[in-house]
Amino acid sequence: MAGRWLRNIVDGTIYGWNEILAENPKTEEVTEEQAFPEKFMTKEQKSRKPKVKLETKNIPVKKTSKVELEEEVTKSIKKTSKGKK
Repeated sequence: MAGRWLRNIVDGTIYGWNEILAENPKTEEVTEEQAFPEKFMTKEQKSRKPKVKLETKNIPVKKTSKVELEEEVTKSIKKTSKGKK
């Protein structure tokens, strides 16, 4: 996958090299290592443990059934139809 890569200076989006995009002043040519640094990590970097736990233990599960949703929709329809009379 070696090739030429372009990076958008404003938002950092990576594009495959294209002549038209290369002429754009908001893009710059970058190496593959700059474009995809996760592919070039050393063994030390790969084995490094994160210092902050990013796991969420309690994820609230909102249980809504089709019946509950239909009831909610009908309530809103009844309210709007009452206001129009």
